[in-house]
Amino acid sequence: MDRELESFIRYLATERGLSDAYQLSVRQSLDALSNWLLQKKITLANVGTDELAGFLNERKNSGLSAASLRITTVHLKIFFRWQIREKILR
Repeated sequence: MDRELESFIRYLATERGLSDAYQLSVRQSLDALSNWLLQKKITLANVGTDELAGFLNERKNSGLSAASLRITTVHLKIFFRWQIREKILR
């Protein structure tokens, strides 16, 4: 997932012109997802709504606020939409 993450962050910076702070926020969300996937031994290609719900539930149980969960959800949505648009995932 590291290669996809780097490409996505580069896209946010160059194509979308998003701020360094926003890029950092997205990176933190996606790094957390990447670590969670490694722990669960799930590949990015095998991530579905059940896995994402499990990830978000675990983040909630670890004390992430409702506002932060909403932001994380937005980060996940734009990441996966980008992956589909770039034909990285189906």
